[in-house]
Amino acid sequence: MQRDQLRTLMTGKFADMVYDMTLTWPMIKSLDNHKSAGPNSETNIYRKRKNKPVKGLNENHARELLELHTISPNAGYTQNDVINTAYIMTGWGFIGWKKGHKGDLKKTGYEHYNHEPGTHTVLGIKYKPSGFSKKTKGKKQLRQLVNNLCASESCRNFIAWKLCRHFICDNPNKDMIKVVTDAWVKSDGMLIDIHKAVLDATWKYGSSEEKFLSPETWLIQVARMTGADWPGDPKNFDYDFKSNLNYKQKKISRILGELGHLPFRAKQPNGFPDTAVEWLSQEYLVRRIALINNASQFGLYKNSLPFIDIAKKLVNKNFDDPEKMISILNKLKSNNTKSKFNSIDSSQFLISVLCSRKVLKA
Repeated sequence: MQRDQLRTLMTGKFADMVYDMTLTWPMIKSLDNHKSAGPNSETNIYRKRKNKPVKGLNENHARELLELHTISPNAGYTQNDVINTAYIMTGWGFIGWKKGHKGDLKKTGYEHYNHEPGTHTVLGIKYKPSGFSKKTKGKKQLRQLVNNLCASESCRNFIAWKLCRHFICDNPNKDMIKVVTDAWVKSDGMLIDIHKAVLDATWKYGSSEEKFLSPETWLIQVARMTGADWPGDPKNFDYDFKSNLNYKQKKISRILGELGHLPFRAKQPNGFPDTAVEWLSQEYLVRRIALINNASQFGLYKNSLPFIDIAKKLVNKNFDDPEKMISILNKLKSNNTKSKFNSIDSSQFLISVLCSRKVLKA
């Protein structure tokens, strides 16, 4: 989902990303929108006429759209807003269903007979049905709703706050957030401009603020800093959802599990936490250091390379002033035979580099 669907939307408008991601099959499936039908939909009118149990309205997807993906509860929406959002989202599900088989679970679309007809009001704005045919009436309501949610000040402030919290500090202030929201308004929600503003804010405030990285982010930084041979080519992670995972596909999951960041086991509804209090403990700090102590086992570097070459590569790649550290390494080398220098426990050097501000803090 992240690689094939979300990543392709990272250079357009935020509203387009929200709309397209709302209708991806993992979102439709995991948040049960394919099970939702309006109380006055054609489906339920038919089922009542046949004395069959009606299909219920499912609020999961609607609530997440408001709470996590756009405006947050700070916007002051009510339960009625959630219900009306759910009405607007009825009809969106899996298409291609036929009697005798389950249809295509990766093909999503609009099925009018599950949609709740009529005008629905969310946060004081009325969304009227439109379309010249019965099959398209109500289809445009979701697009209009998403556009309005993403254009609101509440949405800008909430998303900017989350970005600043992830990259700068656990409790970003208004000045940090304003850097991002100003770029959002000026660019009309273009993600490239928003991302640049996040980098500007991080550069501006990063020297005075600290950010303890989550295990996943930390592990990715370790891999990038060391030039690890994983994750490697994205093609290594192509998956058909049928066969068993191979060793390389399982490796990162095992490492993250050791660090307390089990994939697909996030607390609901907010996902994995983004603050230090959740990750900063003696146990998990020790585990990070233990991982670096076994760096060759996890592919962070190869024992076949001379340690001096590994060390110089790391220093040159990750430090603004590498000359001083390189001179120290050269002195170590000159004071020892080549073989003796190579036998130095390289993991100790990696600990001093990777557990520095470069990795433990943003």
